[in-house]
Amino acid sequence: MHVEQVVEIPFFQGLPAEALRQVAADSTVLALERGRILMSQHDAAEHLFFLISGVVQFYIHFQGVDDLLVGTMREPGALLGWSVFRKPYRYTVTTRCEEDCQIMRVPRESIMKLVQTQPRLGYLLLKRVAATLANRLEQTRDILVKPAASGGMATAGT
Repeated sequence: MHVEQVVEIPFFQGLPAEALRQVAADSTVLALERGRILMSQHDAAEHLFFLISGVVQFYIHFQGVDDLLVGTMREPGALLGWSVFRKPYRYTVTTRCEEDCQIMRVPRESIMKLVQTQPRLGYLLLKRVAATLANRLEQTRDILVKPAASGGMATAGT
């Protein structure tokens, strides 16, 4: 991958040139067809992903209920697989391509090397993860609260 492509991902904007070069060298772009599974709930979180194009769906498996669609993401640059930052390093959802997708894949080891060798950069990356998750939580809350306030049913989607 080229540094110019990495810089287009909002998560990496403003990082030092050396960090961007490392991420670019370690990253690959995946072309996934509609219906393909990107990551499965409970699998080891070995990669961090960023949506370049397409739409992905998030599913959570509940015993006796099967897989429940809990959201979708279509925003270019969206962070996927944030569990690489948190023990026990297992994905919390199954992510499936709703349509053909291009995904940037960054190995967990590459991210951890940056975090361990450059603590300030690690702090910045973790801050960006927290902001992303807080934003998604707020969006999900809004989806659930608005229909409940009007007496309607909530539908999944982010």
